[in-house]
Amino acid sequence: MHTKPLRGIRSVAVVIAVVAASFALGPTPAAEEKLVTVSGHVIGCSGKHTVYIMLWDKTIFDSRKPVKKMTRQAKEVRSGRVGYSFKTKPGQYTVSAYEDEDGNRTLKVGLFGPKEPQGFYREYTGWGPPSFKDIKFSLTADLKNAHIKLK
Repeated sequence: MHTKPLRGIRSVAVVIAVVAASFALGPTPAAEEKLVTVSGHVIGCSGKHTVYIMLWDKTIFDSRKPVKKMTRQAKEVRSGRVGYSFKTKPGQYTVSAYEDEDGNRTLKVGLFGPKEPQGFYREYTGWGPPSFKDIKFSLTADLKNAHIKLK
C-alpha cells in the first residue's frame, strides 16, 4: 500500500542525483565552444631583435591590450621569418606584429607613424593609425598562412 509514494520519492531522488552529477562533471563536449586557430609567419624580421605578435578583437583593440600575445626571440628567426599560432573562439579579429629594435617591449611611434618594423595580417596603407574595421577579418574556421609583413 505504501509502494506508490516511495516510487515517486525514488524518482525525484534519481532526477536530483542526475542533475547534481551533471553540474559536478561540468559541460559536455558538445556544449563547449569550438576553438579555431589563426597561424602564419611574420616576414621581414632582421633576426637581431625580439618580435611581438598580438591577437586583437574590437573591444581590446580600442583599449590597446591584446586578447593574446606571444614573443619570438631573435634566435628563432629563420630566413627573415618567424611563425606564430593562436587558438581562440570564432569572431572578428586582427593580428599585428612588431620587431622591438630598442628593446623597450613597446612599439615606438613617432609623429609620422611607427619607428620600428611593424605590420598587420590585413595590410594597412593609410595615413595615421588604422581603425579596427580597416584591418579586421572573420575567423570562423582555422586560418593558415595569415602572414604579416613587417615594414
